[in-house]
Amino acid sequence: MSRSYAFTTKYRDLTLKITLCPLSELKPHELIVESLLSSLTKRIIECGVIYDPLIVDEGNLVVLDGMHRLEALKRIGVKFVPVCLVDYNNNNILLKRWFRIVRSPPKRSVIIGELRSKGLKLRGAEFNEANNIVNEREAYFALHWKDYSLIIKGQEHGLVNIVTASKELHELETTLMSYGAEIKYMTEEDAIKTFVNSSDYILITPILLSKEEVISVALKGDLLAPKSTRHVIPVRPLSINVPLEILTYSTNLQGALNWLTNVLSDRNVILVKGGVVVRDRKYEEDVLLFK
Repeated sequence: MSRSYAFTTKYRDLTLKITLCPLSELKPHELIVESLLSSLTKRIIECGVIYDPLIVDEGNLVVLDGMHRLEALKRIGVKFVPVCLVDYNNNNILLKRWFRIVRSPPKRSVIIGELRSKGLKLRGAEFNEANNIVNEREAYFALHWKDYSLIIKGQEHGLVNIVTASKELHELETTLMSYGAEIKYMTEEDAIKTFVNSSDYILITPILLSKEEVISVALKGDLLAPKSTRHVIPVRPLSINVPLEILTYSTNLQGALNWLTNVLSDRNVILVKGGVVVRDRKYEEDVLLFK
């Protein structure tokens, strides 16, 4: 499909194309965390703008980053969504994962009982062995206590089904929160550091997906557990600041896109190296800041 763009630029062999897309065409690949969605929706309504475009694969319109914003905009009732289209196959876009840190968890016996009640197979292992088995797709995920690691499998033989594994992980997280636990999503490095330096936290190692699997899941209409993927983009466009009224009440896509094109052409674009804090969030990647 031929598309028009409000702004294009190239950075480290990655082309960024800012435009508007009909919300109905965008395809998520993850579930959302309802508590996060509620607060985000409230902030968007109060501010009246969408600050940053969603990161979207141009070939399939699969949302790579911005699942909660997409769902918030759907509930608000907008027609169009600001997006930054990229080529997902570009080697500069990295696919990683979020590890989980569980704070104030229930007793180990309670967690094991809940897992067994679902018919899952459990086996104790050393920390590295448990992680390796998850990485080799022979287990759904692994749980780590200070003195013990647990591998969680299903009943199937061979490599695990990623959608099933994700469903079981999400159900475990929901169960843990019902006991008053708090789930924190962290990079692998930060999660392990936090776990090592803590006294009673649990660490969860999830499966690492491939780009092909992310696209396949989204195109089939399946949704993985929240925070199943962590996409590292070499540079992110921020602060394009599109008013909700433009996204909601514009009579046609081209008219709204013309407005955005004119607005962005009058803005200065500043490249800021990674580590900058924008609206209370620290970005590891470089950012293109529209001023």
